Amino acid sequence: MVNSTRRITVLSVMALVIGMGSLFAQTDRGTITGTVTDSSGARIAGAAVNITALSTGITTKVVSNADGIYSLPNLQIGKYNVSVEHPGFKKYTQEGIVLNTGQTVGMDISLQV
Repeated sequence: MVNSTRRITVLSVMALVIGMGSLFAQTDRGTITGTVTDSSGARIAGAAVNITALSTGITTKVVSNADGIYSLPNLQIGKYNVSVEHPGFKKYTQEGIVLNTGQTVGMDISLQV
C-alpha cells in the first residue's frame, strides 16, 4: 500500500512538472528569417536587412551572411515593415508582416538589379 501511494505521488509530481515546463515554454517573441538572392537565384552576402516594428518605430538591423541568410530572433509580436538594400540592386520593401507568438516567419527576398 505504501509503495502504491508513493508511486502515485511520484507520478503526479512528474506530470505537474512536465505540464509546467510547457507552460514556461510559451513566449511573446517570434523570428523573421530568410535568404537574400538576386533574380538568378544567386545568394547575396552583405545585404542590409532592416525590420521596423510598427507599434514602436524601432528598427532592428542585420546583414545577410556569406550564404545570403539573415535571421532576427526574439522580436516582439506585432506588425513589421521589412526593407533590404545592397549596392547595385533596387531597394526591396515589404509592409505589414504579422509576427505571432512563437512564430518563425520565413521571408526569402529576391533583389532586382
